[in-house]
Amino acid sequence: MPDPLGEFVQTEIARGHFEGASEYFRSLVREKVLQQSGPALETELLHRLDQYETEGGVPVNDTLWDQLKQRRKRLSRDTSHANR
Repeated sequence: MPDPLGEFVQTEIARGHFEGASEYFRSLVREKVLQQSGPALETELLHRLDQYETEGGVPVNDTLWDQLKQRRKRLSRDTSHANR
């Protein structure tokens, strides 16, 4: 890793935002996953809500609720790390 990038990561660790370099990089990966999956999840939710209104009610299945709960946990965890 180029020195300026390594120094940046070390500064973030020193500020208490992360416990180590691996945690910093894991948070970057989590953020990217959320960026990529977030719009798809939102689209699915909006589609199901639209179906509910137009077809007189389509139940939201357990898989969608589980995905929403997992996303909420990840966002909550990421927010708590960022606020250190």
